Amino acid sequence: MKIEFNLFNKSLSLNTKNVALAASIIAALLLALMPIFVRFSETGIGANATIFNRFLMVSLSLILWECIAIANKAIEGGSKCETKSIFINPSFLKDALLPLSILIVAFFSTQFLWTWSLSQTTVANSQVLHCLSPAFATLAGWILFSQKFGAKFLVGMTLATIGTLGVGLSDITSHMSIQGDCLALLSALFWAGYIMAIERLRSIWDSTTILFFASVSCGLLSLPILLSTGDSILPNTLNAWLAIVLLVANTLGCHLLMAYSLKWLSSALVATVLLLNPILAALIGWVLFSESLSILNLLGFSVIIIGVYYAISGQMRMETQEQ
Repeated sequence: MKIEFNLFNKSLSLNTKNVALAASIIAALLLALMPIFVRFSETGIGANATIFNRFLMVSLSLILWECIAIANKAIEGGSKCETKSIFINPSFLKDALLPLSILIVAFFSTQFLWTWSLSQTTVANSQVLHCLSPAFATLAGWILFSQKFGAKFLVGMTLATIGTLGVGLSDITSHMSIQGDCLALLSALFWAGYIMAIERLRSIWDSTTILFFASVSCGLLSLPILLSTGDSILPNTLNAWLAIVLLVANTLGCHLLMAYSLKWLSSALVATVLLLNPILAALIGWVLFSESLSILNLLGFSVIIIGVYYAISGQMRMETQEQ
């Protein structure tokens, strides 16, 4: 009976991780669409206003969602309804001060530097330099948290990184921008920190609470910068509002799915899965904008897919054996 129970737990854990893996792949697809929406928004209200309005609307959406959820729980459970919602239990913050602080700094820095880099360099350059995030997350996880990574995962991550570099190699050599590329590289470093902070917080909070704090802090921190530039605070055209709405929907889906997957998968593995982003972005460009794909692109896609597959299979097999 005990053997059957253990096998059931392993099967349940594997199924949960498969769902988390699917969530991270969908998050990669939404992440591939994000630069398009950001560029669309920046043509109407500018980079700083885009950051502020994006996360203001995300925060308001999450507050509305949380209030509806609390009301439903109260109706179903009556006066005995209990929840860990941050809105009715602020003391719940004390268990998460350090990872929350890292989350706030890393998330704001990522968004600010990435949005700034898009005005200084190409989308492809920014995307390619973000491929270094898995290496940052893996190294930090090993040094700071003694996380274990198998040889198959490391080989797969390296292959996926090389493939991502190959996809954007031609664009990098023809559109080099030192300042923009440095901003994108710093953004990749903070992006790895953001993913790792979510991984720590997922043992305490749910995805909605994590994204709420990240969005509120990013919106508040971007407001002084926006006011100092003298740009318009709110969108003033229908196209600008449409761009913000699309960006908000994309942000909610992408970050909630990513936070969900980080409860079951390591930050290094999720960051590696997100390397599928250049493939998805290129396919979107091919379908929507008739952009051509070179042989180098297709070769890079193949290497990325093989690398991500090796990383996933290696890490999940090692974690299953440890259980």
